[in-house]
Amino acid sequence: QSTQFSNGNLQQLAEDNNCTYLKSPAGIGTEMTLPINEIYAGHETDSISKAQLTLTRYNNTTNNDYTLKIPHNIVMIRKDDMISFFKDKKMPNNQTSFVTTFNETFNTYTFDNLGRLITYCHYEKLAGMEKSGLSAEEWEKANPNWNKMVIIPVNAVTTSDSYGNTTYVSISHDMSMCSTKIVGGPNNPIKMQILYSRFK
Repeated sequence: QSTQFSNGNLQQLAEDNNCTYLKSPAGIGTEMTLPINEIYAGHETDSISKAQLTLTRYNNTTNNDYTLKIPHNIVMIRKDDMISFFKDKKMPNNQTSFVTTFNETFNTYTFDNLGRLITYCHYEKLAGMEKSGLSAEEWEKANPNWNKMVIIPVNAVTTSDSYGNTTYVSISHDMSMCSTKIVGGPNNPIKMQILYSRFK
């Protein structure tokens, strides 16, 4: 028995600059550029305590029997880690990979704190510049994906202990038919809430 599927009109959706899409199976993931240089501008000696990012979903304009369901879980991972994350069956570490769940009440996906990710990328760049002797502009040109993330629908299997702590035991591509349209795109950038800490 063999299961086959195909997707159409993906290029048209990908070129829409007023929003962004998530679609599975094997359809569309969203690429996101984190404004790390802007986040650290004027805050070079500060610590990032919290960096919250919320993706808001557009409601469907039509409601019929053929409307696809909404992706329940999504993963955010660094673009260069995308293949190895799934191939090596890695789990989200809340530093370079994160999983969140759709909130039906607020119609959103929220990543509560990307502070460790932003700090990781920032210091990776500084260490790379020091090691290579390149300027910031030269290093970024040689490492174009340093601040690029991808968001992909996934199936997430968890387990809980007697204290209610939840642990991920399996993350895999969502192979069900689901799709959603979310706020974003070059013409409609989203905002991130940043909380800094300064020690005196």
